[in-house]
Amino acid sequence: MRFSNWILMLATWPLTLLGQGQESIVPAQAPPTVVEHIRPGLQDAMAALVNSIRRTSESIVSAQAELQVAQTDSAREEIQAKVRALEGQREQQRLDLLDLSTDVDLSGFEATQEQAFSLQASIEQLIRPLIDEFKRATADSREAQAVRNQFEEAKQQEDVIRKALISLDQVITRTDYPAVTEELSLVRETWQDRHAVLRDEVNVLGFRLDQLAANDISFVDKTRGAVASFFRVRGRNLLLALTAGAVVFVGMRMLEGTIRRRSPTHRGPRSFGARLFDVLFAVFSILFVLLAIVLVFFAVGDWVLLGLIVLILAAAVLTAKDAIPKFVDDARMLLNLGPVREGERITYDGVPWVVEDLTFFTILRNPALRGGMLRMPVARLHDMLSRPMGPNEPFFPCQEGDWVLLNDETYGRSMFQSPEMVQLELIGGAQRTYPTCEFLEQNPRNHSHGFRISTTFGIDYDHQKHCTTEVLEQLRSYFKTAVEQIVCAEQLRSLKVEFASANTSSLDYDVLLDVTGDLAPKFYPLRRALQRIGVDACNQFGLVIPFQQITIHSHEPRE
Repeated sequence: MRFSNWILMLATWPLTLLGQGQESIVPAQAPPTVVEHIRPGLQDAMAALVNSIRRTSESIVSAQAELQVAQTDSAREEIQAKVRALEGQREQQRLDLLDLSTDVDLSGFEATQEQAFSLQASIEQLIRPLIDEFKRATADSREAQAVRNQFEEAKQQEDVIRKALISLDQVITRTDYPAVTEELSLVRETWQDRHAVLRDEVNVLGFRLDQLAANDISFVDKTRGAVASFFRVRGRNLLLALTAGAVVFVGMRMLEGTIRRRSPTHRGPRSFGARLFDVLFAVFSILFVLLAIVLVFFAVGDWVLLGLIVLILAAAVLTAKDAIPKFVDDARMLLNLGPVREGERITYDGVPWVVEDLTFFTILRNPALRGGMLRMPVARLHDMLSRPMGPNEPFFPCQEGDWVLLNDETYGRSMFQSPEMVQLELIGGAQRTYPTCEFLEQNPRNHSHGFRISTTFGIDYDHQKHCTTEVLEQLRSYFKTAVEQIVCAEQLRSLKVEFASANTSSLDYDVLLDVTGDLAPKFYPLRRALQRIGVDACNQFGLVIPFQQITIHSHEPRE
């Protein structure tokens, strides 16, 4: 119980440091600025905006008068919608006037209404501080670009209307029809009003552009201020959260080690209950680490970083949704219920291994190889199969120091063998290296535990009458005497001389010599010695060694 309390104290230690600097997290409210003098151009801009407000008010009064004389419901609804739009436009113009005169951004004042609960809306509200932080960081640039776009558009429209009015004045002065002149004059008054509105808007936007340009801060200063602000507030909060997560993680690992040492279910071969505990403990360890990080952000009131964590967790959940089958397979494997099980034998890259410890990073071991240990993620085992091992089952065809003969007739002593390569020392001192999987494909024959040398030689058919009796006994006696002179009795296991076959041009004998592994370095000399002994025996007993004969058949030419 005392150990658990100590872990809890370490996990909550970063939170106790928060009270010392809590006041520094909330930015100090700047005192309201006092306008000492009116900047040049401000009065003209405000006058232009006031003119726009008055014209909008006049339009509202005119629309309300039209509403009184409207005859149909559709006309009334259309006029009412027009009145509401104009009132909203006037309210926005008055807000712009207040913004312009006080140099305070009041665009965020909007009417809100209570809405029904929505999970999506709640998540959006949780991550909104992150979005607002991004908006605040880019507010100046976005505002300047928006004002610039509005200014260019209003300027273009004002130029178009001005050119249209000039052309209209020329048409009015040249026409000879009074009715046309009167109607064109009415049109000119309408567009003259619109031109005045646009001209005032261009003046206001131009002043705002000059104001933004005067208050603009260089990119280097903005970057320096953002970095300093981050390390002053966000950096400290992030460091506290990471410290809390690290403390919880280390504490959980220590607690797991203590449980493994003291729990009777973890002694000896791990049972299903012990494996289930390990899997659940790993899952809850991750959850507790995330919970500690979230609690730190919640305690310090850092909703920006909290929203960022929520986004990361949401992305992880969306990603894990498609990987649920893989997680299920991993869980089955860790519970020792999958195709690969602890304590059994598998083959990886052609090399046999025993599954020593089946965990998130599984330990594979081959005791016959130098450095014969692999640490493999459990996900890599999904496509493998294991099987129970038999008693004294070998893990490699040879040990270091053994003599082997390969299918490609390479003969040498194994000097180094690892999971990656096998190095042979050939007779004479040369070395040859094989990748381990290719070495196994050569079907190595290990001579260090004993081997057989066989040779064949033949005699002429003139000795056919005694080839299986007298000649055979002579050869056996001679080979026995000669071999005992070059091979010690304790190294000789068996010597056989047998009649093999009646070949095309010879009567063949097989000589089979079985010796111990001590004579493995003399494999080639012993094989040559058997041939020499066979020739000596033929000379001793007057046996003719035949040679390959070619018979040519000729035919008489036909007449």
